[in-house]
Amino acid sequence: MADTPKDHPTGGVDCRKCKHFHVTWDSKFPRGCKAMGFKTRQMPSMEVMKASGAPCLKFEAKPKRHSATSRRSRPKDTFEKSKRPRERRVNRWA
Repeated sequence: MADTPKDHPTGGVDCRKCKHFHVTWDSKFPRGCKAMGFKTRQMPSMEVMKASGAPCLKFEAKPKRHSATSRRSRPKDTFEKSKRPRERRVNRWA
């Protein structure tokens, strides 16, 4: 992967890391940009670079997700089921 924006083939923007990027249902135009409002065959940032000659200005990073390790560090009792015995149901129709 490229280190600097000018070396990146899409002009410094990775659409997959943008919150506006989405995959469409259209097989002819499988990628889209919600901020710009279009669908395309290529990455949307490449289309923007071709059309304007400048990198995409609508890029916003996706929010960070919590990692699986942070879930494991919680106390065990938050994940365990209740320890009390299960109540038996009475069959009312018998």
